[in-house]
Amino acid sequence: MIIITGGHLTPALSLIDELHRRHFTDIVFIGRHLGQEEPLITAKGIRFIPLTAGKLYRHFSFSAIISFLTIPVGLVQSWVILRRLRPRLIVSFGGYIALPVCLAARSLHIPIITHEQGTRVGLANRIIGWIARRVAISWAPTRSAFPARKTLLTGNLLRSAIVYRRTESPIDRPLRQLANRPLIYVTGGNQGSRVINQTLLALLPQLTKAYVIVHQTGSADFNQFSALKLRHYFPFSWLDDEQVSWCFHHASLIISRAGANTVTELAFTGTPAILIPLPKSQQNEQWHNANLLTAAGTARILFQAELTPLKLNREIDFILSHQSRFRRHAAAARRLVHARAAGLLADLIYDQKILPD
Repeated sequence: MIIITGGHLTPALSLIDELHRRHFTDIVFIGRHLGQEEPLITAKGIRFIPLTAGKLYRHFSFSAIISFLTIPVGLVQSWVILRRLRPRLIVSFGGYIALPVCLAARSLHIPIITHEQGTRVGLANRIIGWIARRVAISWAPTRSAFPARKTLLTGNLLRSAIVYRRTESPIDRPLRQLANRPLIYVTGGNQGSRVINQTLLALLPQLTKAYVIVHQTGSADFNQFSALKLRHYFPFSWLDDEQVSWCFHHASLIISRAGANTVTELAFTGTPAILIPLPKSQQNEQWHNANLLTAAGTARILFQAELTPLKLNREIDFILSHQSRFRRHAAAARRLVHARAAGLLADLIYDQKILPD
């Protein structure tokens, strides 16, 4: 048995898919209590165990104190779980939820492999990196954050639906029936973005005259947007992997945050993008992520502090009127990522000689 844990669900699901392709299914996932992971993990036939864990903050506040005080709870829970299950290996995808699991594993002499997705390394991942047997990284510049002798560049794991172009249209009619209009996909991540949603709202009557809009709103704003009766506008609370893959492979433009997984998938597909970095991301990570694509030539950054309907509309018009210019750089963007990252990480797991062939 192996245990997978961590706060970054997309690469964890990609690894599970890869292990399943290799006919290895003895997997347990430890995730956040009341988090979004459980239904997606259990849908793949994987046992899910919830954990209470505290976050490590770099600043002092009341919430930081409360979070710090829950860290021992997570450590005790992790130790009990690992003693009971006795896994052969822990695979960590980082974050505060993985730290107590990895610390407990270290005390029980259970080997750890950790994967870092971001362009910036957080405190929890630095600690896990020092106690792990092997460290897999997504971007070459993060190599310096970990011991060189045990660090391997695998790339960030892509959803298999993106890599293998498994697609399912979320729209109930073919694009050709929509007058071959350019498609814009707008997303704020799994939970949606209130700021992006409300900025888009002011533009929808105008945009839907010329474009097809697929909008992943998140659950909080879905009722408001689903009540709009606009032609060529398709709001969804959430999209599954095949539907997201369809949007990435068919869109003329994607408007999104700049999380590590989104940027990786945009680099792979080469889809032009307007990226709105989350302003409070750790170490300004989303800005650094977005810069990877602006440097490659497939995206433009629009800062949230400057986000208005007028400026967003100007950016949309600019990119869609210069499609060939942005598409020309798709190959450069794709060179940033590793299509076989899930396979490379699975190889690393099997190289430890602790799983059956």
